[in-house]
Amino acid sequence: MDKCERFNGKTAIVTGGGGNIGRYTALRLAQEGCSVVICDLNEERAPAVADEIRHKGGQAVAIRTDVKDSADVRKSVAQTISRFGQIDILVCCAGGSTREKMCYFCDQTEDVILDNIGVNLFGALFFAHAVCNHMIERKHGRIVFIASVLGTQGQRGTVEYSASKGGVLAMTKALSMELGEFNVTVNAVSPGLVERGSQDVSDRNYIGRNCTADDIANAVAFLASDEASFITGANLTVDGGWGLGVQSGITPGRNNFRVVRERQNDV
Repeated sequence: MDKCERFNGKTAIVTGGGGNIGRYTALRLAQEGCSVVICDLNEERAPAVADEIRHKGGQAVAIRTDVKDSADVRKSVAQTISRFGQIDILVCCAGGSTREKMCYFCDQTEDVILDNIGVNLFGALFFAHAVCNHMIERKHGRIVFIASVLGTQGQRGTVEYSASKGGVLAMTKALSMELGEFNVTVNAVSPGLVERGSQDVSDRNYIGRNCTADDIANAVAFLASDEASFITGANLTVDGGWGLGVQSGITPGRNNFRVVRERQNDV
């Protein structure tokens, strides 16, 4: 694994590290010299990512963790400190996707509601709570939450998901105010539509290509680095302008500018 020195000597916890965004984030941090602890409930994907990092010459371990269980979270944090001696970076990627379970809120099941709030919001809260005293004592730390564009503007069929991500964004601001004086920064990255498999969503943004998990990992790596040491309480949107289309009421796409001009000419 070719390494630069940006994260040499640093240790990061990546929750949901067996998933798409989590995997790319773990790989990116490890590539730049970071020791990575992958906390994930999936007992197959997380060890596979850790093996992938080690195979490329990096340092990584996988710890089975239920982010909805505060005791399990504290145990994983303690194991990380015992193994590596420190936690410099926390990246909370664990989260439930809403795409497969989208429906109007009045028809949504309580299980889906609780799962979204539990994984997306409580999982981030529990991990931040478990590491913050350690970071305060060391007077250094970087916390990055994966939020969502839907956390700021919502969308039909995503009430519980939007609520959970909105909570993450509010937590980002409030926690950054408490931890800033200890040289601990707290920021969020808000993806829009991220590429999955062969699905093409390039017509849903203004850049005209699919957003990849690597795009999100790049943003996380920046916020976790010393280059971002004076950035805290920020929400970095990585969506190719998709959110701008939602706000304006115009669906992004390559031909929209032409369509809008044609409509204007007809008036």
